[in-house]
Amino acid sequence: MTNVCKYCSKIKPKPTPQEQILFDELKRIGVKNIYQQYCDGNKHVDIFDRDAGVAIEVDGLQHFGSIQALADLKRTYWSFKKEGVITIHLSNELIEKHTKETAKLVAKFLDEVANFDETDEYWND
Repeated sequence: MTNVCKYCSKIKPKPTPQEQILFDELKRIGVKNIYQQYCDGNKHVDIFDRDAGVAIEVDGLQHFGSIQALADLKRTYWSFKKEGVITIHLSNELIEKHTKETAKLVAKFLDEVANFDETDEYWND
């Protein structure tokens, strides 16, 4: 049976090993409401946290050439501008070599974004 996206009717890509490792580690340490191969009808992202409005892209070497890096940066900008979605890019190598530390920092980031309070006195000095 084909794994077709219900939003855009495209075949959803199978997660890379690094995406799967990060997703599994985030779940293991208690991160909730994250989805793999999330699609909003316009684009697919590797991992998405609905509560925080954060997309996580796990990138291979092809994303670090200047043309692809610029395309990714533009996509990040438009996702934020149009939808308020923050996108973070993590390299395959980072996931492979520092899985637990990366997942802990990502989990902290997701929690901070989801619970951000712009009325906090820190931001009003």
